[in-house]
Amino acid sequence: TFGSPASDVLLVTDPGVSMQPRVGIGRLSVINAEEIAAYLAKVVQTEAVLNNFAVPASQRAWTKNVVHIVGVGDDFLGSVITSSMNRFASVLKDTFYGATIHDFSKLSPAPVAQLSASRMYDLFEEGIGMMTYFGHSTANTLEYNLDNPEGYNNLGKYPFYIMLGCRAGNLFNFNTTRLIEKETISERFVLADQRGGIATIASTSLGLVSYLELQNTELLKAAATTRYGATVGDLINESLIRTMSLAGQGDFFARIHCEQTALNGDPALRFYGSAPQPDFVIATQQLRVNPTLVSVADGRFSLSATIKNAAKAVAGPVVVQLQRTYPDGTTVMVQRDTINRLFALDSLTYQLPIVASRDKGLTTLTVCVDPDNRYAELSETNNCASVSFYIIDEDLRPVLPAPFSIVGSSSVVFSASTANPYSTLRNYRFEIDTTTLFNSPLLLQQTVQSSGGIVQFTPSVAYRNNTVYYWRVAPVVASGTTTWNQSSFLFLSNHVPGYNQSHLYQHFSSQVTDVRLDSLSRQWSYTTNSNNLNIRSGVFFTATSALAGFYLGLNGLDVVMYACARNRLVFNILHPVTLRPIVNAAPGSPGRFGSDPVCVQTAQQAVGAEYNFQFNVTDTAVRRRVVAFLDSVPAGYYVVVRNIMETNYPVNAYAPDWKNDQQWLGAGNSIYHRLKDQGFTAIDSFNRNRVFAFVYKKDQPQLFAPRFAFSNGIYDQLFFATEIVTTDTLGKVQSPVLGPARSWQQLQWQGTAESSGADSVSLNLFGVSHTGSRTLLLEGIRPQQSQVSLSTIDATRYPYLQLSMTTQDMQHYTPYQLSHWRITHQPVPEGALAPHLFLSVKDTVEQGEPYQYRVAFFNISDRPFDSIAVRLTVTDASNLTRVIPLPKTRPLPPSDTVRVGARLATADLVGNNTVFLEVNPSNDQPEQFHFNNLAFRSLYVRPDRTPPLLDVSFDGKRIVNRDTILPNPDIQISLRDDSRWMLLDDTSLLTVWLRYPTGSLRRISYRAGDTLRFFGATTGSSNKATAQFRPWLSPGLYELVVAGKDKNGNSAGQLDYRVSFVVGAPRVDLQIKSYPNPFT
Repeated sequence: TFGSPASDVLLVTDPGVSMQPRVGIGRLSVINAEEIAAYLAKVVQTEAVLNNFAVPASQRAWTKNVVHIVGVGDDFLGSVITSSMNRFASVLKDTFYGATIHDFSKLSPAPVAQLSASRMYDLFEEGIGMMTYFGHSTANTLEYNLDNPEGYNNLGKYPFYIMLGCRAGNLFNFNTTRLIEKETISERFVLADQRGGIATIASTSLGLVSYLELQNTELLKAAATTRYGATVGDLINESLIRTMSLAGQGDFFARIHCEQTALNGDPALRFYGSAPQPDFVIATQQLRVNPTLVSVADGRFSLSATIKNAAKAVAGPVVVQLQRTYPDGTTVMVQRDTINRLFALDSLTYQLPIVASRDKGLTTLTVCVDPDNRYAELSETNNCASVSFYIIDEDLRPVLPAPFSIVGSSSVVFSASTANPYSTLRNYRFEIDTTTLFNSPLLLQQTVQSSGGIVQFTPSVAYRNNTVYYWRVAPVVASGTTTWNQSSFLFLSNHVPGYNQSHLYQHFSSQVTDVRLDSLSRQWSYTTNSNNLNIRSGVFFTATSALAGFYLGLNGLDVVMYACARNRLVFNILHPVTLRPIVNAAPGSPGRFGSDPVCVQTAQQAVGAEYNFQFNVTDTAVRRRVVAFLDSVPAGYYVVVRNIMETNYPVNAYAPDWKNDQQWLGAGNSIYHRLKDQGFTAIDSFNRNRVFAFVYKKDQPQLFAPRFAFSNGIYDQLFFATEIVTTDTLGKVQSPVLGPARSWQQLQWQGTAESSGADSVSLNLFGVSHTGSRTLLLEGIRPQQSQVSLSTIDATRYPYLQLSMTTQDMQHYTPYQLSHWRITHQPVPEGALAPHLFLSVKDTVEQGEPYQYRVAFFNISDRPFDSIAVRLTVTDASNLTRVIPLPKTRPLPPSDTVRVGARLATADLVGNNTVFLEVNPSNDQPEQFHFNNLAFRSLYVRPDRTPPLLDVSFDGKRIVNRDTILPNPDIQISLRDDSRWMLLDDTSLLTVWLRYPTGSLRRISYRAGDTLRFFGATTGSSNKATAQFRPWLSPGLYELVVAGKDKNGNSAGQLDYRVSFVVGAPRVDLQIKSYPNPFT
């Protein structure tokens, strides 16, 4: 290399001050042919990923995963670096890279860090294209702990590492231990066989945050935009040139940062984000239908589609098209949307209506990306995906008693509604029991026959007081699986109405966080968490000399990374729930329990010395203190035992020496016996210079099996990992949304807690509006407040309520044993369409025929309705929707019916129409359910295509061309149509023109008392219109033109009626007399 600090870049740069490398340069820090062969195999695999675009996109999506790690514990510096990382992310997420960023930070609180640790393992297995670390570092360690590369399963998916910190790229230290181990982070990951990464980019010496950000920003800009697709070596060179250009050639710090940039790996490789074209991907797995079981009663359903771009990001618009194939096989294009800037991932959600008469059966939805092939892609075969599902139409749903309701009377009528109110006559099954398994001796069954609408069951049940009953209903099927719908209620004799959750299976309907209810013991308990404990160790000098060689980590976070002195036993005590390490004392202070003074952390990366209880066990008096220390550890705490050994230390104490201490301390009293009694069964193997790690849970091996591991000797490192399962101490139980109600009365709740008083329990009550928005109404209700008045809550604003209980127990780890919670209220009414009681409707009518639609609506509750609003909507063949205004019904008392519907004109509804009837639209007044107020019907209006008949007569006779007529003829024009509903009653249906002898053609208008008069049809039985034309004409040749049509536009002939005629002299009466008359 060149200079100190080392600079490979200067080897390919012209002499002088110019920072313009001629070629890309990288190095491979290897010591033998085996390491070269292992790296070459990884390069071949990486090139295959970069160049083989025939691989399915789903197998290449991981290449866009970019991991960002912030490795500092200081809040201020952490915020600065986090901002830098966000700027890196904005570059990579844009064109053309289109990265998906995954953030990790040492600043994260413990629960987040725990998730991050497991997520990191998942990401390595899924695949990472690039990993950027920004924080404190040395050549051997990073402040955010990454596992040994062999601990990750990422065969064939080797990320590029960018490490922004001090000396992270320093591969140039002379150290003979390199002959037996890979010391630096870069070497460990780049040279790992079939694991780790493919290359690292890092600085060989000191790094300043602002200059590291500047140089890396230019590197990412080149990779993502200006030099997209170039080799890594060329991208690094471009970033150096741009950095010096922006900072200025005289900027000393910019120069040293550029000169110290080192690539450990092949400079001819390209970043994974370098595909030449985009690749839009949609697969069936990326389509989600909600709900999963769709019924026509749902009224609508949603489709969520996730669209991916597995290759080059594009900034232009990408069209996404949705098609729907109905059960009859017809396919329609539903919607076309445009996604701008499809870089890596985007999603669309569609809301699709359900028409019961049309959609029952198999439905297929197909989503296509770039259907017009605007973009040239790596693959055109993965742009469409389909999902098929059935929309159930014969579903039967429980209605009353309402879910979770309290029933006080034994006269219970069970009411259910069919999803399709117009289902034909069939059998329905009803079952009731005291368990959701429906297998107890109390099980009752009943089958009734009914058509669609309301199905009621009246079983003979001897109800037990204060007992929860479960009931379910389903259509009877000849074969296959019965689709049940279930509900529950509490029978509490003479109790006021309300809602209740008290039985095991009712509580299963609640949402729980960090607690669970066991179905066997019927007890609430906290859930558990899995924690990863990692230990690294080795004999000093020969196996390790770095801080990372004396390491204790938890869930990816560094707990301890320091040790001082040799031939010591080091103990770390962890809290049984939080796993927080117990502090010994501040660094430099005397140790507690007779332990060594706490190490002063002189190294920059040292952490956690205050958690070490370190003892010099070569001294028998100290070993006596160790025994007392171990006895003082409370039962249930986790104890981590490690030893620190030096290769040529003159005095050592091994297990046999510990065992002999019982000569002075008494039988069975020694370190040896204390550790062996806790499960260190192989302690006798510590009989030579080697390191070990031992983890146990004090006096509770039944809850955590003790685990231990040894190194072989003085040359190998010990990597030890174990899982510790801890119990949560804080949980939440949240009820379903309960309601609706006309008014709220009282909250009642009850349970039991530990008698020690260690439990912290509180209950919150939320109001839920009609739109679903939640508002906290009552907070911090304690178990002592077992009854709370709710009378001040406005049920018109909050027709629904929801309960949320928080329970915490840091001492016994047992949550509050919730027995029940109840809310009393004044119920709302409940009604349903009941076509089985009355229905008057036609599916097909003639054009113009009035459409009569009337159906019964039945109040099945014991509460009255006020006047009920009704809405009728018609969607015609052109997909145009019109709302028909309807008056409200009369008030509807319990157990009464009212007929709802309308009379529609159909002249403008030719073809297939959908008629949608909704009673009590938008919950105009509160009601228990709404799905049974809806009904869809198909309406076909048969068009009138028969032309009318036109007849013209002159003075009662039909004439031919050039017939002679009188000057004042009586011309009768009649238009007759066979339609009974589209009356010929409009003057526009008959048009009359007259051509005069001069050749002019004049349209004759209808005017009262004029020569042309119109007499329209008045009844459908004789649908005939007549025009009477009585002109006064001068002699000459005339032509009469008449056009006739019906109201549907059907002409009375392909050609207008035309006839020419001649008007002669007027009629004269002659009297001939003799003159002179001889008789006068």
